[in-house]
Amino acid sequence: MVFVDYVSWITGYRERIREIAEIAHARGAVLISDAFHAVGVLPIDVTRDGVDALITGSYKWLLGLMVPASSMLVTSY
Repeated sequence: MVFVDYVSWITGYRERIREIAEIAHARGAVLISDAFHAVGVLPIDVTRDGVDALITGSYKWLLGLMVPASSMLVTSY
């Protein structure tokens, strides 16, 4: 299992998700990405990027309610 931020909350650096996914999948691992600081700002295509699970909240750039629950989109399972 590989867990990586889609975008760093500290620096704003956008990880090279596709490359990380390729490396993870070549070794039999799944890729889970925290996209909290990317969803609503950047176009995200989990299929193209090879992301197996995307986790995000709704109150940042989606302008949703600030609630303790997060959403999770699972693409491969």
